[in-house]
Amino acid sequence: MVTLLIEGNEDIKVDYPTAYKYSNFIAARGHTFGTHIFGMLNDYNLGSMIKSCEITVEFFKQVAERNLISKKRYELAVKMYMEEYYKLSALLFVQLAEEGIDMAQINAGILFKNYDVFIDQEFNKLLSFRYFKKSTKSKNAYSYIALGDFYHYG
Repeated sequence: MVTLLIEGNEDIKVDYPTAYKYSNFIAARGHTFGTHIFGMLNDYNLGSMIKSCEITVEFFKQVAERNLISKKRYELAVKMYMEEYYKLSALLFVQLAEEGIDMAQINAGILFKNYDVFIDQEFNKLLSFRYFKKSTKSKNAYSYIALGDFYHYG
């Protein structure tokens, strides 16, 4: 939603103050991508009355610090996968995927597609589709192929 308010489209007009408000809201809840967007809006003085370099630096610092934590969680998720703890690995990948980390989105899609993470196969399929679709924003070829398979084979 915030991205649509910043970029706009034929249905939604560009609205920096509202984008600023929403990105502040999600940044306060620890969403890494939202924190980055909020920092960018502050940096370019879009949506706020006052440009604050201190606020901008603080938000970019938070993004950098979270990336270090995310890297450790990603490494743990890979380790859990290698040790065949697929449910734990999926849980970690889903958390990282919801933060917008593209490789975690792809890995979550693969886990839900290839392994019985949940008993309900339709739920696994739905989650796999969801995370492959999210990862197409990073223009990953594997994600496009996986989505094509979903549309072709069901």
